[in-house]
Amino acid sequence: MAMPLPRPENPAPLTEWTAHGLDFAETRFSPIDQIDSDNVGRLGVAWSWEIPRAGARLEATPLISDGVLYATGPRSYVYAVDARTGEEIWHWDPAIPDESEGGPSACCGDVNRGVAL
Repeated sequence: MAMPLPRPENPAPLTEWTAHGLDFAETRFSPIDQIDSDNVGRLGVAWSWEIPRAGARLEATPLISDGVLYATGPRSYVYAVDARTGEEIWHWDPAIPDESEGGPSACCGDVNRGVAL
């Protein structure tokens, strides 16, 4: 039997999302109350960000800390994006050689588990 978790009495403002499922308990609960059934239909896209590598996609849950969204892509690239504007702050290429360059061979391509904060 699943029991719902109680909502915190005075939830803190949501400014950080530093783990899969929001927190280490994976509560997946956001205390914000700005979005409700009356205004959800008026929401729109605030910004979008295109991963700079052709055909790339995110490979793990993005995390947010101090206004920066951290995400990982193929070949273990790491990206830091301004969470308010969508502007890329920096990215890191670990320069992992692929199989054609003598790099390791894996059954399913590169394994990437995301970033940890």
